[in-house]
Amino acid sequence: IEIDYRDLYLAGTRIIMRTIVALFAEARGLLPVDNRIYQQSYSIDGLRQQLDRRASGRGGERLAQGRSAWPRMVSLFNLIYYGSSHEQLPVPQYSGNLFQPGESQGESSLARALTLLESPDNPVTDKQVRQILRLLTRTKVRVRKGRGSTLVDGPVDFAALSTEYIGILYEGLLDYELKQADASDPIIFLNVGRHLNCKRKL
Repeated sequence: IEIDYRDLYLAGTRIIMRTIVALFAEARGLLPVDNRIYQQSYSIDGLRQQLDRRASGRGGERLAQGRSAWPRMVSLFNLIYYGSSHEQLPVPQYSGNLFQPGESQGESSLARALTLLESPDNPVTDKQVRQILRLLTRTKVRVRKGRGSTLVDGPVDFAALSTEYIGILYEGLLDYELKQADASDPIIFLNVGRHLNCKRKL
């Protein structure tokens, strides 16, 4: 499948936003987080906890070889899109463009790019999935220390996120352009002024 780099970037952005929305829905109780089947086989936060446990000790080496986390994430996206009428795992059919699966023969180049990312042949390791989830679910929190303050690692409270903020985040991700520089002349474009304005706005 011939895929444009921009479409591949947009497809990757959509995967990240699916993950954020799923974490938000789980934190708000919009997905059946108390269901044992969902928690063990679909939940994004449940997956994060499982990967963290497996990473202890020499588990990091096994995570680098594992390939089970990525298909599980794609299965969750499909569950949200199609829903489930099974009595042991009832989930409404949410549909929506964000969770619509890719199509290898689709007219949209974005749909074809999504197919590549969603494919079980996509060699994303469990270690890489854990890194993605940690980047999305951990942040720096300022706490008091003596007379001053310091930054410590802390969890993101997805239940406190507003849908407006999620929309702003999505627009921010779409505001980038992906370009391929010549191997002998690499260039980095820094849109510094705009980036600072965005930070002040948030």
